[in-house]
Amino acid sequence: MREKFLQQLHSNAYILDFGCGSGRDSKYFIEKGYRVKAIDGSIEMCKLASKYIKHVEKENLSGILNKMINALKVNGIIYTSFKKENS
Repeated sequence: MREKFLQQLHSNAYILDFGCGSGRDSKYFIEKGYRVKAIDGSIEMCKLASKYIKHVEKENLSGILNKMINALKVNGIIYTSFKKENS
C-alpha cells in the first residue's frame, strides 16, 4: 500500500504522518527520500517513533480522520494503515 501511495506523490514531496504510532511508515518514507513530519496523539508513541524513525480507539477514528482531512493541503492525499484485529 505504501508504494501505491507514493506513486501519487512527486519526488521529494512532504508527508504528514498523522498518528505515526511507532514511526514504521515514516521511517519507510524517509528512506525513500520524502520529507516527513510525524506526529501522534500518544506521548509514548511519539517517544517510540522518535527512536525508531492500535493507537486510536475505533470510536475516535471518525473525528481524527475529519481533522486529517481539514489539515490536508489542496490536492493532498491521505495514506492510512491499520492493524488487523483478530476476531
